Amino acid sequence: QMSFFLTGDSKRKTGKRKAGVPLRANGRNSLEEGPKKSKRKSKLDEVEVSSDEEDIQYRDGGGVESDNESIHEDANQTAFRKAHQLLNSLKADDKDDDEVAARLRDHAAASVGRLHKKVADAVEMDDEDEKRHTKHRFSVVSAAISPCGRYCVSVGKESTVVKYDIDSGEVMGVIKRDKSIPETERKTHGGAIHAVAISPDGRYLVTGGVDAILKVWNMQTLAHVKDLRGHRSAITSLVFRLNSPHLFSVSKDRTARLWDIDQMGFVDSMLGHQDGVVGVTALSRERAVTAGGYDRSVRMWKVQEESQLVFNGTTGCISIECVTMLNEDHFVTGGADGSLSIWSIMKKKPTCTKEKAHGEHSSGESRWIVSLCSVPYTDLLLSGSSDGQLRVWRVAEDYKSVEEVYSYEVMGFINSIAFCPKTCRVVLGVGQEHKMGRWWKDTEARNSVVILRLRGLPELPTNMDETA
Repeated sequence: QMSFFLTGDSKRKTGKRKAGVPLRANGRNSLEEGPKKSKRKSKLDEVEVSSDEEDIQYRDGGGVESDNESIHEDANQTAFRKAHQLLNSLKADDKDDDEVAARLRDHAAASVGRLHKKVADAVEMDDEDEKRHTKHRFSVVSAAISPCGRYCVSVGKESTVVKYDIDSGEVMGVIKRDKSIPETERKTHGGAIHAVAISPDGRYLVTGGVDAILKVWNMQTLAHVKDLRGHRSAITSLVFRLNSPHLFSVSKDRTARLWDIDQMGFVDSMLGHQDGVVGVTALSRERAVTAGGYDRSVRMWKVQEESQLVFNGTTGCISIECVTMLNEDHFVTGGADGSLSIWSIMKKKPTCTKEKAHGEHSSGESRWIVSLCSVPYTDLLLSGSSDGQLRVWRVAEDYKSVEEVYSYEVMGFINSIAFCPKTCRVVLGVGQEHKMGRWWKDTEARNSVVILRLRGLPELPTNMDETA
């Protein structure tokens, strides 16, 4: 049994840099009711877009969301500036004193990772809000939504990256592999793409896949910016810290890595998993939580402290497939045994487990939990599997129970779920096959990107990350 708490001496390589020294590009150290059911459309809208142009196709109309220069200031100045911005934004909304006080309390709770806003009971989804894109030939593996909520990007097994305008439904650009170009000269991925992430400032798009290379693209033009190398096997998942250029990547090489996308360089490597790492999640603090797949462990990496917390799943869980953080102190995992587990960083074992959360196959085997997504700092959790339902869950305030409150029909494997608090949009990556293999195939499903809206949500703080 591995220790619950490990220091970083023997389990972690570090790229720790000296204070005040910039990071070089090469990354070396020089710096009560059952769930409600929605109605379905009789027909699904098809959005087939022919694409014969080479490599990158792009339509004008997408701008860089933010191109502000970084401000160099100490911690006190940063805290004062953010508090001042928050107060001004609340006053600008013509809120009364009670509303302002309530929002400030929410932000204070979020800053220490303890906010648990109750929103799940109000959630609904409507077919009229659904948009569907079928640009991918093979299964969609991952999808991301821009911080402004206007764009989303999807990646698939056929090595294609597609950017969409959510409001207009237009395909804004495509990056695809062109086999006529010599492999040594290609800027595109050399195989299936497993992960995609958009930087919080909206400037960069990052993708990773079976070729073990992180590729950075200009979010506006989809032009290639840089390759980041270091992983020795397929990259499986990516996540940015909120309001930060820091990107966490995980791989089948059993490692997690930290990158600075502003500096285009490597920062840190985290070792400890005994099998390929399949999922990663992060919020505001300098820490990440990773899912170790068949090693049946979850690890919280504390970057500044150079330490890790180890949480071991039961032997019956087979594999821990995905993970998402509810707040800084609690996270949720999904297993190959079909279980949803809520964890506290203060306990070795889950505070609660929901078995067979997505039911069983006809053979009697539990359906794997394929994807998870939380609305951070609330009680709302979304999960996807292969049972034809996107399920919405309410996490109890004491984190000791989880209850389904809603479901929405989506045929196929829900391989990815992304949420934008600014627009309350949900983007799903859906495929006929599981994102990491071809063990099953749902021929009734369509390889597609599904865009939904969560209705009934109260006002969500869209800048909670500013408080940390």
